[in-house]
Amino acid sequence: MDRSHFTTHDSVAYIWKGLSLPEDVLSSLELPVDAECLPSSFKIDVLAQSTIAASALAAALYWSTRHSEATPRVIVPSEHACVEFMSERLYTLDGQSASPPWGPIGGLHKVSDGFVRIHDSFPNHRQNALQILGLGPDASRDEVAKELMNWRAIELETQASQSGAVIAAQRSFEEWDALPQAKAIPDFPILMGKVAQLEPHSSTPPMADNKCLKGVRVVEMSRVIAAPVAGKTLAAHGADVIWITSPSLPDLPDLDIDLSRGKRTVQLDIQKAKDKATLLELLSTADVFIQSYRPGSLAAKGLSVEDLLKVNPNLIVASLNAYGPEGPWCQHRGFDSLVQACSGLNVAEAQSYGGATGIIAALFKRATEGDIYEVKVSLAGVMKYLRSLGRREVKSGFSRKNFKESRDVEGYLESRETAFGILKAIKHAAKIENAAIGWENMPKPLGAYVAAEVVEHTAEAGYAAYVVSKPTLPLKVTFTRIATATGDSSAPRLTGRRSLARSNHTVTVIGNKAYIFGGSTASNFLASNDVHVVTLEHSGKPEMDYSMIPALSTSESEQTPPARLNHAACEFHGNVAVYGGNDSADGLIDEKSSLWLFSPERKTWDILQPSKGDVGTGDIGPGPRRNAHLFANNQYVMLFGGIDGSGDNASDLWQFDVAGRYWTQLPTAPVATSNASLSNGQLWLISGNDPVSSQLHHMSIDASSEERKWESFTFPTNPIAPGPRARHGGALLPITTGWGRNYLVYFLGARDEPPSATSSTNAEDPKHSDEVTQFSDTWALQIPSSDLEAKPSMTLKNAINPAKIKDAIRSALGADTGHLSWAEAVV
Repeated sequence: MDRSHFTTHDSVAYIWKGLSLPEDVLSSLELPVDAECLPSSFKIDVLAQSTIAASALAAALYWSTRHSEATPRVIVPSEHACVEFMSERLYTLDGQSASPPWGPIGGLHKVSDGFVRIHDSFPNHRQNALQILGLGPDASRDEVAKELMNWRAIELETQASQSGAVIAAQRSFEEWDALPQAKAIPDFPILMGKVAQLEPHSSTPPMADNKCLKGVRVVEMSRVIAAPVAGKTLAAHGADVIWITSPSLPDLPDLDIDLSRGKRTVQLDIQKAKDKATLLELLSTADVFIQSYRPGSLAAKGLSVEDLLKVNPNLIVASLNAYGPEGPWCQHRGFDSLVQACSGLNVAEAQSYGGATGIIAALFKRATEGDIYEVKVSLAGVMKYLRSLGRREVKSGFSRKNFKESRDVEGYLESRETAFGILKAIKHAAKIENAAIGWENMPKPLGAYVAAEVVEHTAEAGYAAYVVSKPTLPLKVTFTRIATATGDSSAPRLTGRRSLARSNHTVTVIGNKAYIFGGSTASNFLASNDVHVVTLEHSGKPEMDYSMIPALSTSESEQTPPARLNHAACEFHGNVAVYGGNDSADGLIDEKSSLWLFSPERKTWDILQPSKGDVGTGDIGPGPRRNAHLFANNQYVMLFGGIDGSGDNASDLWQFDVAGRYWTQLPTAPVATSNASLSNGQLWLISGNDPVSSQLHHMSIDASSEERKWESFTFPTNPIAPGPRARHGGALLPITTGWGRNYLVYFLGARDEPPSATSSTNAEDPKHSDEVTQFSDTWALQIPSSDLEAKPSMTLKNAINPAKIKDAIRSALGADTGHLSWAEAVV
């Protein structure tokens, strides 16, 4: 079909009518042409503006349908659309532009009878190409060029398709049109086929839904540009997009940073039964599944459209591939650069927005008709559509405005903080009246989210769809060395001249700063009573921000805490609270149960001296002690255990009312231990000296005095059952995930007893051996979730703890909640 007379609005209308969407909605669309962009004789600017506009208009239509309101106005300026077509090339990270994704041998090459294009972004494709050419893995581009002259273009293309390489012969349009594959490509760029008929169904609109696709869940399994941009487009309109990649396949970090905007990334190896089951669990909660596998690949793994509809009858499946669903090339590997070589055109981004348009059209039809559609879009199909739009004269086409680097597009950039640094990237080109557009989740390393946590569906607008089939264990833990004072190049250096090498000190984290106080130096002298401050967040700089704050007092008495070690510290309302410790190797500091507070804002110390003792006991407070634990909530500072003046391990628990300046003794713990943690109002202790079991103790601090009581139970440990062996000096830290799931993470520590002469050795897992004296393992204990305090400004999502709701459903079904279960963390 000849569409050379189409304007941009004609192109949108043609696609819109072809998808059988309501034509009156087209009047809501505005398409200002504010510049002539993208040098080409082909009308790529028309394709850019029309495909982005169609996807945005579909999002507006879906929103209006859910809310029974008129379709809001949609505006897509032409220059912004053209810039967004190049977004993966125009971002900067900490001021540095992205590196080209191509490898050392990729691109266009001359062969004996023409040209071929080699795709080598992924190492496996590069090595397969080199093997075909009979070259080693480190062959140079010149060596490749020399060997290619022994090949004919079509012969090499055919051999590559059979050998796992990705190589395409460059063809003219006439040569392409003569191929059977060209004839198999449909004329309309977006294919939709009905696969099921149900009752009309849409995702319930959430409260305060200012994004058109809020409440829609998308699971995406894809790799390069086309399908990831489709998912990114849906995320810009508010969809919850979960991008699944394989841990066994190589990635393209520079591309992934742009393509992962708006998404949560999970890694699954669907060759493994457990990970395949997790994928199906995710799909059971999804509205849309986007995949870019070759036709038939997922079906061979038991994941055909028919298989997926058995898991979730409401699921819309969208497939994006290179050469279309039919024809002799339908299962060929293909990327945008190869389709360009075969056909002469670069159209990956248009395939992306076309896919997004088809997906939202399918959501609309599901909501209004009950029909479930499969959506199919191919690079070759979009290429065919672009060719039908006609060409401009070469001179005028190639004189159009181009964008080569981020400084050319400053007005279209947004700056966001990510796990990789400060990202300046292209904003979405569409604007929808009274609707927010943009990406909430910022890029993190692939696999940054644990799949089992992602399975939990958002609780909003009075509905909850929770998956309750299994507990959410194990936890993934990452240890990062944030800084060094020794000049080690593996971590940023600390600026400043004072060495922080010390032991028996405290580190209190408040916001993004760590406050280091006390301890003994490497020469076993007491460190000064200055406070050392390290800024934890940085942007890949070689040096960490560091400062030293001299000890100053707020009061007229100019009292400051003496130098000390083995003291206790915690954060209390943005201040560092400090108690007790030693003033030498053996001497305890006796400050009459006083508490010190350091204000980072004022950079001064205050001493809080208790004004009266605990009613009924006459005690003024816990007295001098070292190696105690200090915790705090909104009102109180609490002190547990430690070693008192008689040298005994204490198990008493005290609470200091900061406003009233007095201590109250709480129920004494059943055991003295060095492993304690406060999490959501519960004080947790771990103790034990049995080689195959330990004890867990907990008590609610927030309960009334009559209801406060300790509860204890014994759990088996390695090698009898999964669990941390008895130890002292370990770290016990509370962790709460974004969905309200609570854990205690327990790691490091030393054996309480030396190994016996008959101790056994576990050669397969030495860290669990009986001969270990210092533990290096890390464990996570899942503990019950607690309610979040509801506030008037909160959305329902924030006011309800999804983990607690999920656990309640599990309990009602008699399913395992996973509470008080140990699992060794994935480190």
